[in-house]
Amino acid sequence: MRISFLWISIIVVLFFLIGCSGSKSPVEPLVYIPQSDPSAFSPKDVLFAGTFEIDLNDMTIQVHENRSTEWNYIISGFLGNNFNFQITGINGTVLTIELEIINPTAIQAYDIRLIYGNLYGKTVINPDSYTDLYYKQSIVPFTAFAKENPTRAFPVGPGASDTEILLLDFPPGSLAAVDFHIIASLPGNTEDPYELSDMYVSEPLTESGGYANISVVVRDHQDDITLVTADTTVLTGGVTVLNEDPLNPGLYTAIISNTEGALVGNYLVLMTADSPNAHDATTYNYLEVEVVESTQGPGKVAWVSFMSGNPEIYRMQGDGSAQTRLTTSGNDDWEPHWSPDGTEIAWRRGRYASSNIWLMNEDGSNQHQVTFNGSNFEPNWDPTGEWIYFWSNNGSGGAWNHLWRIHPDGSNQEQVTFFTGGVFANFSISPLGNLIAFEGGSGTSGARDLEVMDMDGGNRTELTQT
Repeated sequence: MRISFLWISIIVVLFFLIGCSGSKSPVEPLVYIPQSDPSAFSPKDVLFAGTFEIDLNDMTIQVHENRSTEWNYIISGFLGNNFNFQITGINGTVLTIELEIINPTAIQAYDIRLIYGNLYGKTVINPDSYTDLYYKQSIVPFTAFAKENPTRAFPVGPGASDTEILLLDFPPGSLAAVDFHIIASLPGNTEDPYELSDMYVSEPLTESGGYANISVVVRDHQDDITLVTADTTVLTGGVTVLNEDPLNPGLYTAIISNTEGALVGNYLVLMTADSPNAHDATTYNYLEVEVVESTQGPGKVAWVSFMSGNPEIYRMQGDGSAQTRLTTSGNDDWEPHWSPDGTEIAWRRGRYASSNIWLMNEDGSNQHQVTFNGSNFEPNWDPTGEWIYFWSNNGSGGAWNHLWRIHPDGSNQEQVTFFTGGVFANFSISPLGNLIAFEGGSGTSGARDLEVMDMDGGNRTELTQT
């Protein structure tokens, strides 16, 4: 174990020094009041448990020991000098509260967190994450201290302190009280994941499906994360497992789709991270996913027609109405492909060596060239809309044609496949955006087979043999 279980002596010394350091009355003896079987609760890192009450009339906060907790420490001299609250502003129903903890000792503590238990109708607007550490039936928010230090080591005293800001929504009619624990890890870091941050969703989903890349950064001192999930049941019908990005340690990603047909609206997705720890604690945070009206698929069709005497791109509704010509340049325009959100169309303009990838809005406006090196064909979006894949005669390697990709803004054009021989043609991206199927073979005139590979060109696998 990384965390010492000599917690009683450490806390006794810490609280004795704290109590004797101030001008308040001497600290009362350290007392614990078990409310249940002590073997079921391991409070090795509880610094204090209590309740603070907010008085909006005089903008003050009073703190009281919480005798309803499983273990309670009576340390009245502690809070007056070394744990301070101050309301510094109010905006509507949201209070800005300055939180300060002072370390009057030379003891090094880590991962100090103020865990909010019962909020009595109020909401923490800016939690660092959520935990079930001391409230196993609930997922509750917390504020972390010393966040500027990568190890979360709290400044060593005497007199060292750290200040954090709490934004607390205090709606009319809610009780003034907030139950809380202050915890710290001694003498090393906490074993549970200490933060989930940077939650990200690439784009809205649609009522008919759509695809989006979701991600979260998980911070864990021991780097032994066992599972990261997102409860996307309302969207996908189940829990989604996120995988760590091999190029970005700590970043976990997945692709989701609205396969359950969730209606237009915003959905809070609970994200979790687990690692081995003595408390069997899980760390949580929330990701907001938006579902918007479907704007493509059965509702809209883009196609190539020779009605003008030249291959041009048209669009229409799924019932054949509202046929509209989108390209009028006189060049050969081919292979239109809708973006995942239905707002843009990628296509190929030109023939043979002059062929390049172009992009336009769904109504034909903002037509602009994306590639400029020629011999580029068959643009195809990945489900997140972050990349446009295409095959080209350009590139290094002995194969006939190579797979390339580029961002829609024209940046980061890069070669994906480097086959030493054979052919690459007629590819398709899987709905989840994790595989590419293509026509491959040993030569330009030889037999061709169906093959698959990862999105980066790795793990090439032959599915048919002819």
